Amino acid sequence: MKFQPALLIGLLSIGCTTGNSFPSQYANAYCSSIFSCVNTDSAEFEFLYQYDNVAECKEEEESNYRSSSLYDSYEEGDLTFNKESAEECLSEMNEVRSDSDCDGDMNILTFFSDALSEECANVYE
Repeated sequence: MKFQPALLIGLLSIGCTTGNSFPSQYANAYCSSIFSCVNTDSAEFEFLYQYDNVAECKEEEESNYRSSSLYDSYEEGDLTFNKESAEECLSEMNEVRSDSDCDGDMNILTFFSDALSEECANVYE
């Protein structure tokens, strides 16, 4: 396995996860992983996303997360933040970069099945 500084940074930042920081951390892990693993020139990727680079992806994904009804409910106090689920979600998302099929040519569906965990759906409860 080759050394990946972004993976180490991603794993180290998990310990500082809060309800307010999660959207940014999620966008960082998601976008860093998808641009590392998936063929971003594929028809599937271009159909689903209009991102030209990781920075654009992070900005858009964080914005989408923060404007979601789920996050709004959290901010209004109707939902609580589950730190354990958040950390597991981020960990799974970051770990996909160390998978053998994360070679820059991964199919988008394979990425989703490898990267997204049930915990990601349980961050705000």
